[in-house]
Amino acid sequence: HVARALAQEAAFLTMQRPTDTKRCTPLFQRARALFSPADDPKLASFVDFIEGSAAQFRWDFSASRALLERAESTCSEHCPDQPWLLTNARMALGSVWFNMGEQAKLSTMTEAWIEDPHGRNDSFALPALEGLGQGFKRYLMRDAPYAAREALAEAMAPWPREPFSCAQFGEVFGAVNTELYRGGDGAKRW
Repeated sequence: HVARALAQEAAFLTMQRPTDTKRCTPLFQRARALFSPADDPKLASFVDFIEGSAAQFRWDFSASRALLERAESTCSEHCPDQPWLLTNARMALGSVWFNMGEQAKLSTMTEAWIEDPHGRNDSFALPALEGLGQGFKRYLMRDAPYAAREALAEAMAPWPREPFSCAQFGEVFGAVNTELYRGGDGAKRW
């Protein structure tokens, strides 16, 4: 619990002042000193996910990518009982890959990742991966904006319209970006 709290506090400090690493780096180091990754892969994945997400606020996509890839890999291999953590690592990693220009990897991996939540009927994972994880962009890369909107609509189908949540935020992100791709006033109207 202490390691999780230290990592989350470091992430919150990073959000407040992204360039001030003097405050957050020691907290991440202290968090990691409290456990052995080999003995607690779930905690290791969590801390990597949190630190990788924090690195995005500093626009340090190289560090973020390395941490999130490790979180995703560790969670995939050692934490099958943690779908929420796996989905969040993948969602953040998809965004990093896109921002680093690794669209082919994003497209390929999103296709594989989307199959997993379908198989376990995970209503959180689908909108997370399609929306904020930027999975919808695989369709834009193929010049198929209608397919992007259909994938977002399918992912959002089980979700209520209210209250507004992370799922709706991802839908807004995906729909607006898709409409901007198409051009015209679709994004404004949506």
